[in-house]
Amino acid sequence: MRLFSIFLLLVITSKVCAQITVTPGTAPTQPRIDPSIYDSSFNFDRDRRELLIGQQVYFIPFSKKYTDNKPELSDRFLTDPSEFLRSPNSYTRERLPAYCVYKPVRTNANIFQTPLNEVLGRYFIVTDFAQNNSALNYQDLLNLMGLCSAENRNDIVYYRLDGTSEYTNTGVYDFLVVGYYEKLKQRYINQYYYLAKSTYFRMDVLPAKDVITGELVSLKDNNERWQCLDVTLLETSTYPKLVLSLLLRNSKGATIAASIDFPDYTIKPYLFLEVLSFKSFISEKEYLQQQKINKQKANKK
Repeated sequence: MRLFSIFLLLVITSKVCAQITVTPGTAPTQPRIDPSIYDSSFNFDRDRRELLIGQQVYFIPFSKKYTDNKPELSDRFLTDPSEFLRSPNSYTRERLPAYCVYKPVRTNANIFQTPLNEVLGRYFIVTDFAQNNSALNYQDLLNLMGLCSAENRNDIVYYRLDGTSEYTNTGVYDFLVVGYYEKLKQRYINQYYYLAKSTYFRMDVLPAKDVITGELVSLKDNNERWQCLDVTLLETSTYPKLVLSLLLRNSKGATIAASIDFPDYTIKPYLFLEVLSFKSFISEKEYLQQQKINKQKANKK
């Protein structure tokens, strides 16, 4: 009876696991991890980065629909961090020996770098963090996030987090924390949203593109209710990497995408044909509150 109960528990658990989805297509199936330790509304919080140890991260791949030039190599992935952490400036760090670089490939400039196809689209587990305390300035203040492959714990890699704008709390990184993604699904799926009447871009002029049919969808009706169907990594032709987005459907069956983590300075107006900013939406609770206030104002006239 005890063995049967354990088996039943395993079956039930396997059916409630949240997995990172890609539209179109899906990400590789991975076992669920416990997101309760890393409890943050950010994908990565630098002030509490140690809480990320033991959590699983997914390195976001490039969009197959994006046809412009995409980088093939990166200097952000290492296997031996010792030489890198001792280097006082970027010039010497770029010329690390091959044994320090993860899956090293020699470039035309005689520098060793990592092929991005060796890391993007893969899951890793965070093991530790290391920092260069002898940096000459803020731009050279380096932090390395230690990782091991989720498939092979002996496959070790260190990912560089530097002191540039990427190392902030904007939520924009090369990776997606699986626990953060699971919490987004719990928060948004089956909830309802409305387009805000005041947005930075004119939604009544610029339509969205249906992610299923490709047809243009009018966004003139602020009373249109949109239900969140899923949280996914979206393929677009106008942004190099997959975009973390909500899939929203209205009563007419149109399905559009709204990005969660796009910082304002990276949004291009023409990108809105494929993915909107979720900042342009309000919750159903906010919408009903606005309707109540508008009704009260109308009754006073």
